[in-house]
Amino acid sequence: MFRKILFISFILFSFVSCQEDGAEKAIEKKITADKSDEFESLEILFDENDFEDPKSVELLREINICSEETLKEIGLNIPDCSPKFFKLFSLKSGGKLDDGFLVLTKANVGGVALRRIIIFQRENGVLVKLNGFVANLIGRKKSKTGYDDLLVRFKDVEEGDEVFFNCILKWNGAKYEFRTVELIHVPASQWSAPVKAELKDSVSKEILKTITENEMIF
Repeated sequence: MFRKILFISFILFSFVSCQEDGAEKAIEKKITADKSDEFESLEILFDENDFEDPKSVELLREINICSEETLKEIGLNIPDCSPKFFKLFSLKSGGKLDDGFLVLTKANVGGVALRRIIIFQRENGVLVKLNGFVANLIGRKKSKTGYDDLLVRFKDVEEGDEVFFNCILKWNGAKYEFRTVELIHVPASQWSAPVKAELKDSVSKEILKTITENEMIF
């Protein structure tokens, strides 16, 4: 089913592109159709030596995700409480990190091969996990709710090929939830295109089903 939807997306995108006068117009149309250009792009390299907020270490220890002892080997199940493994963002725009945050973990942290986004909020003095996603955080956009919309990238393998989905997560009043898939990228074939408006609902439902079955939302 996914391959069929992917093929339809490809056909529709190719048809639209062929109506343009040359490759440059086709590329321009592709870019403007992708909502990801509305987001502030993020590239987390985990190459910083210190956290922006010194309270980050204390918060990481509070959620029991890292070790208090320095470990030399990268990729251990319980790594050092270091920016080499973790990046924290305030949950609410302008809010204190102590009140709630998103933590992006480096690949292999906790024995998980891919990056993860885990979301916490303090309730009655205790940090409570709201939800999490096995995905990379690649963009943020201001929202009237005070909780930024998130652009995240999920990874799947279909018939031996890696497939990446750029998806939007939005705050629903209690936690973040999957909304839509905006772009699909298949590195092996160097194919990448935004999901057409007429297919967005059906493709998003299929992608949500896939990432849920793969336990990429937890």
